[in-house]
Amino acid sequence: MFVQELDIALSLERSVRVLEAAGYRVYPTEDFEEVLNLFHDSGRLNQSPMLSVARLDLTGPQAFWIFIMKGSTAVAGLGAKYIDLGVSECFEGYLRRTSRLQYNRSTDPILSVAEPLRRVIERRLIYLGELEMHPSHRGKRSVLVALAKLVKGMAVLKWPDFDQMYAFIPDHHFQLARLYGFDWQYPNAITWRDPVPDGRLNSHWIMGCNQDGFLHSLKAEKLGSIERKPK
Repeated sequence: MFVQELDIALSLERSVRVLEAAGYRVYPTEDFEEVLNLFHDSGRLNQSPMLSVARLDLTGPQAFWIFIMKGSTAVAGLGAKYIDLGVSECFEGYLRRTSRLQYNRSTDPILSVAEPLRRVIERRLIYLGELEMHPSHRGKRSVLVALAKLVKGMAVLKWPDFDQMYAFIPDHHFQLARLYGFDWQYPNAITWRDPVPDGRLNSHWIMGCNQDGFLHSLKAEKLGSIERKPK
C-alpha cells in the first residue's frame, strides 16, 4: 500500500491547507481526557454511546479524534473507532448486542436492520461519528469536507487492514452525503422499537465505503475528478 500511503498523505496535506486558509488549526488527539474537555467547545452537548469516552474503555490503538481549532477553542470535531468483528459476528448481531448495552435496555431495542447491511458490512470496520461544528462556524462546506477527508485518511493510515468504513447521517443532512466521499448509502438503516433511543431516528441513513472504494475515490481526487474546493 506504499503508493496509496503517499496519495493519502497528499490528500491530507490538501485538507490541512484548506483548513489553515480558513483560519483554523488542525488538532488530532488520542488523549481521551482531552476529548472530554474539547467536544463541548464544538457545541456538542453529549457524546454518543458508540464513541463515549466515559462509557468505553478506549485505548489509543482503538480510536482518535480530530478537532479544528480557532485559537485555543475547538470549533468542530469528528471521531473514528476501529471495530474488529472477526469472522464469527455479523454486523446486525453486533448492532443488536451493543445497542442493548448502550441504551440500558433489558431486551433488544432494534426491530429490524436494513437487509443490504447484512451483506455489505463485515469483519474489520472503521466507524466515524460525532461530527459537530459550532453553530457560529457552520455554513463553510469546504471546512466540513476537509475535516471529513482528514479523519478518513488518518483512519486508513492507522487501520490499513479495514474492510468497511461507515457512518450514520440524519435524513435532513443527506444532501451533504456526497461531500463525505462514501460510495454507498441506505435509508432507514435501523428501525427501532418504541421508545426510540435518544439521538437515534428510524430515518437515519447509513453510508460507507470499502477499501477499494476509498482508494478509487482517492485516485479520482488526485486526478481532479472530485471537486476539491466545494463552495
